[in-house]
Amino acid sequence: MKCLRCAICHETIVDSQTGLVSLINITDVVTLKELPVTIPMLCFFASIKKSVFELPTVEGSLSIKQADKVINTLPVTVDFKSNHLLNMTFRFELFTISKKGDIEVLLTLGKSQVANAKLEVRIGTNIVIPELRNPGGQQVM
Repeated sequence: MKCLRCAICHETIVDSQTGLVSLINITDVVTLKELPVTIPMLCFFASIKKSVFELPTVEGSLSIKQADKVINTLPVTVDFKSNHLLNMTFRFELFTISKKGDIEVLLTLGKSQVANAKLEVRIGTNIVIPELRNPGGQQVM
C-alpha cells in the first residue's frame, strides 16, 4: 500500500456528486498562547492506494504521538472493497494539547506504516507574517 497524500486539517468535505474531497484549513504548525488548550476538531486525512495483489480488507492502527511519546492508539479496519484507492478521514473531537512538542499522527496498515503527518506546537503571542512586496518593489499593505 502507498500513501498518495496525507494532512492534518480542521475539516474535510466530500462532494456528494463528484466524490472529490476538500481539506479545510490544512496546517502543520499551531501557535498557542498557553497550555493546555482544547481544539474543537482536528482531522487526519489520508489517501491510500493498494495494488491488485493486496487484500481488500486490512487491519491496522492509528497512533497519536506527542514529543515522540505515543499518547493514544486506535485499532483501524480498512476495506477497499473493489476499489484500489481509498480516502480516509479520522476526526478527533475536543483534542487537547497539554504540552509543547510536535504532534504526529501515524497510520499503520498490516505491518507497514503507510502515512504520517506532523503538527508543530509553538508557544507565543505573535504570528509573524513576512513583509510582502509587489514586483515593482513597493511594499504591499
